Amino acid sequence: MEIIMPKFCTKCGNPIEEGDAFCDVCGTPIPQTTTETQQAQSAPQPVYQQPAAQQPAAKPPKSGGANKVLIAVIIVLAVAVVAVAVWFFVFKGNGGASGNDPQNGTTETTVTEELTEPETEEETEPETEEETEPETEEETEPTTEEETEPATEEETEPATASTVTVKKPTMDDFTWTIGGGGSGVPDGAKKLKKSEAINGEWKAFLDYATTGVKELSVVEIMAGDRAVTVEYKPYKIAFKSYKFKKSTDKTYSMDGAFDSGSIQVFNDTRGKLTIKVFYELGAKQYALGEMINPSGEKALVYLVR
Repeated sequence: MEIIMPKFCTKCGNPIEEGDAFCDVCGTPIPQTTTETQQAQSAPQPVYQQPAAQQPAAKPPKSGGANKVLIAVIIVLAVAVVAVAVWFFVFKGNGGASGNDPQNGTTETTVTEELTEPETEEETEPETEEETEPETEEETEPTTEEETEPATEEETEPATASTVTVKKPTMDDFTWTIGGGGSGVPDGAKKLKKSEAINGEWKAFLDYATTGVKELSVVEIMAGDRAVTVEYKPYKIAFKSYKFKKSTDKTYSMDGAFDSGSIQVFNDTRGKLTIKVFYELGAKQYALGEMINPSGEKALVYLVR
């Protein structure tokens, strides 16, 4: 009895060679049938006769099985490559990223340090040099010169003014001038040459010989080491007689210089007053001088206190 093998696997369709007991692809056992059985089964089914007629062309599927094996191997290798790539990116990629962070952090820190240090040096040092030194030189020195010197000048001169005051003058205070008694310093008199000795108020008598005008007034002297100010306060006036009436003139100031017991002061509307000598005799003090008004008229000046 001859054994006839089927040509294809009944499960996966893989071509089967003669003598194979199992399918090379899926491992399915290959059934064996006798000639009688084959004839009985194949008689009503002529379909099985067509593969038998194409047996010479059935060889190519054998290489197709080898190709499938090769394809399977390629797929396995591809899966392995993908797995290796995934592992590399998952584990190595994380490690590389974590390794890059410190580098990025280091780079940022370095940049911060490089930017911070130059800013501190450039801003701090120039500001200290440019702002501090010029302010000290410009503000301190001029303030000392401008404020101290004028204060010394203004305070020194008025400080020497005397507090001596006098009452309103009358002609009885100037009887010593009649008959030429006031033409010079009498014998035994003490001349006054210091500003402290002449400062204060004096009774004054002015006699304009040309016009006959006579004035009674109060003169206040405020002399310093060099400068002097005189306040002239008109009181009474008489014209060509000794009948005095109240003067309508107002107080005015005259400024000038003091030098060793004599003064010379000016006023644009009143003229020039010169006191040539101050002296002391007994319990009183006296002074002699002259007044020249803007028109050139001269008056003899007598002071007493």
